[in-house]
Amino acid sequence: MADLPIQPFTDAVRDQKERLASLASTGRKVLGYFCTYTPIEVIHAAGFVPVRILGGGTAIERAATLTPTFICPYLRQALEKALRGEYDFLSGVVQGYTCDVACGLINIWELNVPGEIYHAVPLPYVDSPEARTFLRAALGELVEKLNGLGGRLTDETLVTSLDLYGEIRKRSLDLYERRFQGRLPLSAADLLTVVQAGLVTPAEDYLPMLEELAAAAENTPNVEGEGVPVLVSGSVIDEPRVLEILEASGGRVVGDDLCTGWRGFSPPAGQGVDPIDRLMDRHFGRF
Repeated sequence: MADLPIQPFTDAVRDQKERLASLASTGRKVLGYFCTYTPIEVIHAAGFVPVRILGGGTAIERAATLTPTFICPYLRQALEKALRGEYDFLSGVVQGYTCDVACGLINIWELNVPGEIYHAVPLPYVDSPEARTFLRAALGELVEKLNGLGGRLTDETLVTSLDLYGEIRKRSLDLYERRFQGRLPLSAADLLTVVQAGLVTPAEDYLPMLEELAAAAENTPNVEGEGVPVLVSGSVIDEPRVLEILEASGGRVVGDDLCTGWRGFSPPAGQGVDPIDRLMDRHFGRF
């Protein structure tokens, strides 16, 4: 692979606990979330740092006493890490309602992991005038809770956050497109690491990292595609080794449908007359 500047992304993933704990020690609150459908722009616009809670290759011990074995390993591993104190820098969890396990797990976190806010945002699945009215009210409830925690969300801060995350998603989609076309000399595992860094890095710090990577990629030659083309579909992959094994076995990832991948970036933004309309428009335009 070409020498692209991915070390900052690798460092961000590796050192996430220390970096986020240091940030929290300055007084800035860090809020965790489980799912790509969580309205993170609202969290950011209120003045907090949204970070995705990851699982990883964590052995289930303490969490086994609080959860059944049939729920997804990702959420059990995330709880395990929290019970071990690895998420002590969080001030709470905000979750977009997408599956019963994630929303049920918030209650277990609230009972067992200290925090100032635990909230599930109910999200409508079908677009209709009634659904938009419902979602606007649900987002208003979230804003009220965040402001009660010390947040200061305004239309201006929400516009800034929407623009920032929209640019991040746009640039991320461009990197995906380049790789799928053979114009980005990064392995699937490396690209996942780039994405993961964005999940655990403040957005205003992450965008310059992406911009530097994109600029370096402009001058790289095309990559000869080798291996069986593979579409990776599912929910969460937070272990790059999964993709390393796949490509080492003769596969070539040419696309993905993952919450920790392309699904999180498309579409990059929404349209509307006010920032809440823009936020809702993107929600209803997603898969």
